[in-house]
Amino acid sequence: MTEAIVTGALEAEHVSVRFGGLRALEDITLSLARGELLGLIGPNGAGKSTLINALSGFEAPVEGTIRLEGRSLAGLQPHEVSRAGVARTFQAVRLFRGLSVLENVAAGLVLRRASRRAAVGRAQEILDWMGLGPKADLIAGTLPYGDERRIGIARALATEPRYLLLDEPAAGSNEDEIGELVATIARIRTDFGCGVLVVEHNMALIMTLCERIHVIDGGRTIAIGTPLEVQRDPAVRRAYLGEDEE
Repeated sequence: MTEAIVTGALEAEHVSVRFGGLRALEDITLSLARGELLGLIGPNGAGKSTLINALSGFEAPVEGTIRLEGRSLAGLQPHEVSRAGVARTFQAVRLFRGLSVLENVAAGLVLRRASRRAAVGRAQEILDWMGLGPKADLIAGTLPYGDERRIGIARALATEPRYLLLDEPAAGSNEDEIGELVATIARIRTDFGCGVLVVEHNMALIMTLCERIHVIDGGRTIAIGTPLEVQRDPAVRRAYLGEDEE
């Protein structure tokens, strides 16, 4: 199964990634348009994080092409992909734990070559937007895990992306935090104009938030569609439940 490529989008076209003899991704075609909320799901080991790594410059495909609004990203380093307009978060939060929350977010603006004054000002604006303003001067490593993940999102937004890739943003969050996260991601789409790709094991979050869902298993696409279409797809049921549709 393949997905139509969209002009003016972040695109993976027939992308394959291998680690030695291990096939991590095989012939994946995916597009993320500006202003779209796209879910990427699949069982453990399906290749979801590998696909995010390929889209953000951390893994080079052995076949296929990654394009940003028509421009090939081949050969670009991750920081160059970020400057081009693609930001991401990580499963394992990578904060500067000894720095303040404000300093962590301002670091994202270094990629845009902003002055220190401009970086601090914009970082404070983003923290206020996310409801983290009162915690700006706290040391990042002293905060709860849920706050750390939100800081990671704020730092990614500080790079002024056109496309934002969120790798398991709800991991370790409680129900109240997940509800706030859903609202925040929806506002990112409207307030920042980003296309947002969400990789998440929390199916309730994905089904509530995303208009379209791309499902992979064993490194291959097995379904693309609306939440209802994906839930009814027998290939998805087999991948998750090991059973055929009744």
